[in-house]
Amino acid sequence: MSPFELAEPASLAEALALLDPEDSSVRAIAGGTALMLMMKSGLYRPRRLISLRAVGPALDGIRVAADGGLEIGAMVPLAELQRSAAVRAAAPVIAETLQTHSNVRVRNVATIGGNLAHADPHMDLPPVLMALGASVRLAARPRSRRQPRWRRSRSPPTAAARSIAAPSTWARARPPRWRRSSAKP
Repeated sequence: MSPFELAEPASLAEALALLDPEDSSVRAIAGGTALMLMMKSGLYRPRRLISLRAVGPALDGIRVAADGGLEIGAMVPLAELQRSAAVRAAAPVIAETLQTHSNVRVRNVATIGGNLAHADPHMDLPPVLMALGASVRLAARPRSRRQPRWRRSRSPPTAAARSIAAPSTWARARPPRWRRSSAKP
């Protein structure tokens, strides 16, 4: 691994100010599960990483919105999302998906914001969120905005995921139950 600067801002505003739109080697890091593997293998050589650990409380928590949907903080670990009673009630398909996502050690560290930001085409969670009509609230200088995750541009990072908004229609989203057919072809 090559040397890099680690910035540890105390606020979300400070973290956003450290992002450099001209330099794609500057990146925010939350759980860091995928990013650290990329760095160890030499696929990614950052100049600066911006730790969001101290900013966590501003990006944490799972809340039920007034319309019955969910607001999931970007720093929520996948294991917490999987165990959440609010998620199991409003969107059980998310909890079901996370049962087979990676392993327990990764789910305890990986965050939903990092999972979406990594944008690996083999991830299980982004297609589920897309199918449910979720959107990502982005924190950017000087304001926040909301956009579907799949419309993210490929430009250098200038924003960070703040939360994931789940519409109230999630309450009807149930994972399919497969049954064996006894009919012969």
